[in-house]
Amino acid sequence: MESRWFARFCWSTLLLYGGLFAFLCVQHVTYPGFLELMEADTLQQISRIAAGKAAYPQPDGEFIALAYNPFYYFVSAPTLALFGEGFTGPRLVSALCALAAGGIVGWIACRESQSRSVGALAAALYFASYRLMDAWLTCALPDAMLLVWVLLGYCGLAYGRTKWHDVAWLLCFTLAFWTKQHGAFFFGFAVLYALLFRQNALPRWALVAGIVLGGPVSYLGIGQFLGDGFFQQTFFVPGHWERSVRYSARRVIFVLSEFVPFAVLLTLCYLRRANIIQSATPPSLSRWISGLCTTRSSDESRSAKAWNHRDELSGVATKIASISPLTWFTATTFAAIAFTMMVAGSSNNHFIPLIAILCVTSALGAHELLRSERSRQIGWGLATITAASAGVTWFSLQQVGHHAIPVFVPFVAGAVWLAYLLLSRTLAVGALRSASTALLLVVGQFGAAFYHLPDYLPQPGYATGLARLRGELDRVDAPVIWIPYGSCPAGLIGRETLSAPSIVALEDLTRQQHLDVSPDRLVEPFRQRIHELPRLYVLANHRIEDEVVWNTVPVEWELVRDFGHEFSNVQQITRHWFGGGDYPRFLYRKRGEAMTNDEKPNDERMTKLE
Repeated sequence: MESRWFARFCWSTLLLYGGLFAFLCVQHVTYPGFLELMEADTLQQISRIAAGKAAYPQPDGEFIALAYNPFYYFVSAPTLALFGEGFTGPRLVSALCALAAGGIVGWIACRESQSRSVGALAAALYFASYRLMDAWLTCALPDAMLLVWVLLGYCGLAYGRTKWHDVAWLLCFTLAFWTKQHGAFFFGFAVLYALLFRQNALPRWALVAGIVLGGPVSYLGIGQFLGDGFFQQTFFVPGHWERSVRYSARRVIFVLSEFVPFAVLLTLCYLRRANIIQSATPPSLSRWISGLCTTRSSDESRSAKAWNHRDELSGVATKIASISPLTWFTATTFAAIAFTMMVAGSSNNHFIPLIAILCVTSALGAHELLRSERSRQIGWGLATITAASAGVTWFSLQQVGHHAIPVFVPFVAGAVWLAYLLLSRTLAVGALRSASTALLLVVGQFGAAFYHLPDYLPQPGYATGLARLRGELDRVDAPVIWIPYGSCPAGLIGRETLSAPSIVALEDLTRQQHLDVSPDRLVEPFRQRIHELPRLYVLANHRIEDEVVWNTVPVEWELVRDFGHEFSNVQQITRHWFGGGDYPRFLYRKRGEAMTNDEKPNDERMTKLE
């Protein structure tokens, strides 16, 4: 039975981190500016759906669809009627999905451990992992919705017993696929588990039909009605991105040692000590292996003993061990992200499902340590974590120093290791020592997940800065495009802007490999459109010669104003591992246009192009 201090610790951390996450959700949903580069493309696509236009037109100079499947966009489209043409509605959908995912994470841990306190701890670890999930959960992007469908699908797969439960998890994994393409990995691994290890209410042919109908058949069928560019943007474009096993291995090692080192160690404690081998043997698998003609029900209790079955008719004995759903889901989630991270340039949002499930297994690992009276080899694990995080930090700073490398993690790991060595000398082997070890590892993971809250909040005075920016742009009597976003809602800067793809959408086309045509030619419609516009002003976060694709447009640009840091409080406020916090600084115009008196810059504020 758990001690009161453990229960209080679990619920206190959930109150703290759950409250912080809810506060972030409110701040982000109500923030009128950008949280993420691709939000402009997302909002443009949602607006097209709300207006009854094709969601995936052929890429042109005005809009290039991102390489995501459309379910999140269709769910978010009705919110524009409620909250207007802005980010509020789509972000609200993401925030609600993120909060729901935290509740599901806690429920899974509670279900596995039969302890509400362990469930609270798992949810607290999840909400504390906002930075580790690369700050994508509250953006107007589909990652939080993908996580909800994956977790709901797991719950139906692991705990469902009826035909309706089987239909539910098939449907949830189908929706995961339609939210983001790599939901197909979770779908496939789930059906594989059901075929090999699970006692299903539906026949095996129905499970196979479910994945075929929910995957390739629906993709090819429904895709015909989503626009001329659907298959190109969601299949051919990401299918031709460069791939690197070395890149994937480096990023996976980086995330495991810098983001979730203590969660991994606690997960190993859970996998080693818990009964991860199920006693259940699905009748379908039993018949498949032993050739029996009869079906027997099986007890799916959590026991380490394999189920022994002797059929009375054939007399053939079988002994089949079935891996637990949580173990399978953890392993296959790791395999899925390792594969998807082979696509160079992917962000750490691919790790969101893995980090979420590690929150469950690490809470269960802490629970296992509490219930045991020995904590051997933890010291070696902590020593390995300290050495690995220090080595990876040094290597990362040398190779990718421009990214946000968490240099404090080795110090957290070292402090936890030293504290463990001290406890080992002062406490005898027993329940108190195991409890102290569990607490140390959990605190270590909270420490590794630490983030500076103001980095993820709107800057003080952003409303005043936004009003000043609107005033500056009101003096411009020609069309405006804001780089790197491409387009933005009129309510943000107080005037209509021209629609254009973000630099992410443009770069997605240019980094394709092994094509019959040069990838550079795929963005030619965009360059041609910018070139042919008679008058155009460009608001940029960086010098235009440093902007992807824009620096190849055959236009001579003239700097109108360098605002310096005047609008630094009107910034992109999520900081991913590759950076963030950009704000509008430069105003350009196509050379040859006459400036009005209002547009002529102050000498003090003018910076000549180098």
